[in-house]
Amino acid sequence: MLAAGDDSFQFCYIGSFGLRDTLRPRVQSCVQYARDHARLGVRLVSGDHIETAKQVAIKAGILKPEESGKPYAVMLAADFRREIGMIQTTFDDNNNVMYSLENMTAFREIA
Repeated sequence: MLAAGDDSFQFCYIGSFGLRDTLRPRVQSCVQYARDHARLGVRLVSGDHIETAKQVAIKAGILKPEESGKPYAVMLAADFRREIGMIQTTFDDNNNVMYSLENMTAFREIA
């Protein structure tokens, strides 16, 4: 067992590695078509680190580099949920389920 301050045990750096998933060949053209011709707002939702997600969005053509510093261009899921609030469930007169957000104004601003 080693005690604090015991210099008799040393670690040796063995190495490191990185992984990279490349985008599929038609991602950029599909994003461009959806955005420019179909007039859809394209967003990326990712569980990756925010900087990784930002770079993937830029490479895929979802986010332009000059847009990446704008408010709400890139945000964590927890921040998004905090801004828009919870999904509220209500029923109309015909007992149909109706869904709404606590803060629809914030949702529209972010979107």
